[in-house]
Order: sequence, then C-alpha cells, then structure tokens
Amino acid sequence: MGITFKDIYQPPFYVGDCGFYGYAKNGTKAFTAFDDTAQEHMAHIISILNGENVTKYKKGDILVEKSKLYVENTVVLVRGWGKLIGSGEGCYHLKPIDAAKIQDEFIRFVVDAITED
Repeated sequence: MGITFKDIYQPPFYVGDCGFYGYAKNGTKAFTAFDDTAQEHMAHIISILNGENVTKYKKGDILVEKSKLYVENTVVLVRGWGKLIGSGEGCYHLKPIDAAKIQDEFIRFVVDAITED
C-alpha cells in the first residue's frame, strides 16, 4: 500500500509561527492563514479536526479552489506541497501527479470533517 494523506498530515494539528501556519503532529505544514479572520478560521478548522470543537461550518460556507479553502469568503491555504515533492531530508520525493492526489485527498477529508448540511 502506498502513502496516503494520513501518513503526511498526522493529527493532532496545531497552530504555530505567530498564528500564520497550522501544522500536523509530524511537522508537516498543513495550512497558512495570512490575516486575522483567516487565522481565526484556521484555528477553528484545527480544533474541529482535533475533535475539540463540534461547531461545524455549513457546506455552503466552504469553497475549494485547488489548494485554497474559501471559508466564509476568507482564504486558508492548504500546504504540504514542498514536503510531498521535495528531495530534502524528511521529504517524500513524490511525482507531482501523486502529490496532487494526496493533497486533494487531504482537502476532501478536511472539508468533510469541518462541514455539515
């Protein structure tokens, strides 16, 4: 069996680096949020993914465009691309097509986890 998004993006997730980035337990950068509103949404997303918050978003409040999550019209970037395709220590050395599949699976997981009808 090959690598899945669960190998790359391991819970629990946490906010680091002055609130700009969200990380997986294994150090993979999972999210970036540039402004205060995006950082609030990222922290809320992380709390849902960690099972700490049960207040989910409505499906209509989330839009996905490639690696961007629009959360109530605010952008939270999904990260990890460099670790997926990178050739350095701790990277996975994946082909871009395989890396895209893994990142897309993670995005689907996130959207399913943080939304309700």
